[in-house]
Amino acid sequence: STYYSKILEDMTSKLQEQQDCLDNKLQNKVTEATNMEIDLIEDVSGRDHPVACNLGNGDKEFQLKKLHSAKAKLDDVIHQKTKLMSENSEVGFARMDSCIAA
Repeated sequence: STYYSKILEDMTSKLQEQQDCLDNKLQNKVTEATNMEIDLIEDVSGRDHPVACNLGNGDKEFQLKKLHSAKAKLDDVIHQKTKLMSENSEVGFARMDSCIAA
């Protein structure tokens, strides 16, 4: 039971690190996109003025999908950890009951 608890703890930690990394990358992408949204270009009339650039949403959507996937995995691991802890406590109580009965 200690072995499984350690594995769950390690998995939770690794998934949390991945989620933090994705959050950080996503935040950096948003910052980069914000910095690139307005670009000075010359239009047909010859005037220079700020114009919003069309940035592809494909990369952003991909990063969001990865983020949601990592969050779902983390939620699943947390659920499994809670379930395992509950089962471990039930086993512990069963052992105590058998010791008391003996």
